[in-house]
Amino acid sequence: MKVSQRGLKGDYQVDVRKFRTFPGVKRRFLSKVPHDCFDKKNEDMCWEWIGNTHSSGYGQIRWDNVTYNAHRMAYIIFNGLIPQGQVVRHICNNRKCVNPKHLILGSYSDNTVDAIKIGTHRSQKLTEADVKVIKRLLANNPKRGTNTEIARLFKVDPASIRAIRKGYSYQWVYLEDAVEK
Repeated sequence: MKVSQRGLKGDYQVDVRKFRTFPGVKRRFLSKVPHDCFDKKNEDMCWEWIGNTHSSGYGQIRWDNVTYNAHRMAYIIFNGLIPQGQVVRHICNNRKCVNPKHLILGSYSDNTVDAIKIGTHRSQKLTEADVKVIKRLLANNPKRGTNTEIARLFKVDPASIRAIRKGYSYQWVYLEDAVEK
């Protein structure tokens, strides 16, 4: 099986840090972060990428004719390989940040939940406050047709309300949070 340019082969990942061209891309990467980011006082601050960025806001770096997200390259340089099936998540919610202290691994669903919680998910229409109100309405109106009525109020599909009712979406918003004590 041929090794792809992304460093993957079969069920394991090739250590791209051992590639002959890796030191060059590492030097280029370090030239695209603020010069004072390694100062002791700035080690916990976001290191904003000053190189090329994608329209989505993520930093980009080219290596061997392949474009990589800068935060993923930062993770590889400072923390090691990214296991297959894992994504690099920002705990600072700053897409341009490449500080390795702000980067953690997680699953795609972890990343989606993070995006929904902070309101940056591309298909999200409901805020956490909306979901609290919806859960309260669902608890107080168990009759048929409630999903459709609530969906009209919030201008979403009834399937979205059904998913909230059944616990398929917004599981982290608890009914106790919605009920005043």
